Amino acid sequence: MENSVSTADRHKLHELCKTQLGGQWAEVSADQLIIRTSTGGFVNQLFYCDLPEHMKTKYNRVAVRYQDGTAEMTFTKYCNPVHILTMCLVLSERQLAPKLLSVFDKGQISEYIDAVYFTGDYDLNPGAVALLAQKLAKFQSIDMPVPKDRTEFTLKMILEDWFDETHVDSYRQGVVYEEIRENNYKTLMDTDLIAEIAWVRKAVVDVNSPIVFSHNDLNRRNILVRKTGGNPIGDSDIFIIDFDFSCYMYRGSDFGDYFINYCQEELDFGGLPFPTDTQMSPFI
Repeated sequence: MENSVSTADRHKLHELCKTQLGGQWAEVSADQLIIRTSTGGFVNQLFYCDLPEHMKTKYNRVAVRYQDGTAEMTFTKYCNPVHILTMCLVLSERQLAPKLLSVFDKGQISEYIDAVYFTGDYDLNPGAVALLAQKLAKFQSIDMPVPKDRTEFTLKMILEDWFDETHVDSYRQGVVYEEIRENNYKTLMDTDLIAEIAWVRKAVVDVNSPIVFSHNDLNRRNILVRKTGGNPIGDSDIFIIDFDFSCYMYRGSDFGDYFINYCQEELDFGGLPFPTDTQMSPFI
């Protein structure tokens, strides 16, 4: 998390908080707002805004998320803003996501949750794992008012559009090919990635997992655990966030996202083995 915010972003955030939230948020200047920015978002810019300490209101800390203009073309091609807003409203009311406080063109303001990611330590806590599984079960049981089957669209997006012919050519004989050999990436040298992708696409369909409302990006960054200091954690302490790619999809998509990150130290990748049946049992 970074504390440096451009002047343009500061004034934009001040105007949004003043007009969308009102009350004491309308009584502070742009310079008085305490603003931090979160890095790493693919589609959205995320900022955390605080009122000065002497000012108290029900929500004196909020999260402001708005679409990054540079990602707009990619975003609108794969994600429907109206659907995302609908999901945020429903999930907020069901207390599966942080409370939604206000919406505006290409963005939203929600309550700030003082939280940490669902780290590998929580994977080893059966109570925390069971609570996460219960949250996900509630999530996947929702009758969300969006299109009821996006399996083919999602598979094409991930396995074809994001690895199109340009990338295939680069992998077979271009820059990626040269990079793999120059750095002696043995696994990639010994594996036909194109054949692997084709196998995955067929296997995902053949498994015939039920089609439910799925998150489709259930990585550690999108699972928050409130910092309560309490142990064990309670049902109201776990939140799921970031619904840009949520839609009706194979239920196994979310299971796979959780288990491939099981106990990994890194947020994105890790070298630890896939969990055993015994380790998966508390979640299942």
